Amino acid sequence: MKKTIVISLFAVIATIFVSCKMDHQNRYIGVWERVSFSNPDSADRRSEWTFYAGDKLEIATVYIEGRKKDSTLNDTINFEQYVYSTEGHTLNIYGINGDEDYDPASGNIRGNYWVDELKKGKRIKMTRRQHPDGSTGAAFYRIELTKK
Repeated sequence: MKKTIVISLFAVIATIFVSCKMDHQNRYIGVWERVSFSNPDSADRRSEWTFYAGDKLEIATVYIEGRKKDSTLNDTINFEQYVYSTEGHTLNIYGINGDEDYDPASGNIRGNYWVDELKKGKRIKMTRRQHPDGSTGAAFYRIELTKK
């Protein structure tokens, strides 16, 4: 009898823990637009981050080069894919095939982020604390996303 109660209690606690973790990750799922701090009114670059259920993150960045004489845009689109994981107030972003090719000087977004603010359906504010290799030199990188 006691064994059945202990097993049932353990199952309930495990279910609550897993569902809370999944709910936290579900807050990220969707399409987000990156806000530029250096030039918020800039129309020369737009970046969309798409968090998928599971661990896939895609970033599409559109670089608008300017208008040609015939009023068409000369755009360049760059697609990047990453793997992400969440735990508490941290968001980890890693390369699809690992991080052997990571160069801190490249401006790559991979690393460990502290999530300062996460409002479902509104915005994410986060700051990178570490590079993927665990080093902290020049790791500070601030990103703000708004829900699309």
